[in-house]
Amino acid sequence: MTDSMLWLNGSTVLSTAKRAFTNEILRSKGICVIELEPEQIESVWQASQPRFVPAKVGAASGI
Repeated sequence: MTDSMLWLNGSTVLSTAKRAFTNEILRSKGICVIELEPEQIESVWQASQPRFVPAKVGAASGI
């Protein structure tokens, strides 16, 4: 990653120059850090969204 930014809650907070150092601090605090290429962001975002599967009416109760 050459031109990356660190985003927290939709706000840019850090550029590439200090990213690696900051990532280590975040990881040491138990915060998950994921680095993505710009073209990966949308597919990862979509994959992380909850999936809702309709329940079959009466399936659990035997109706």
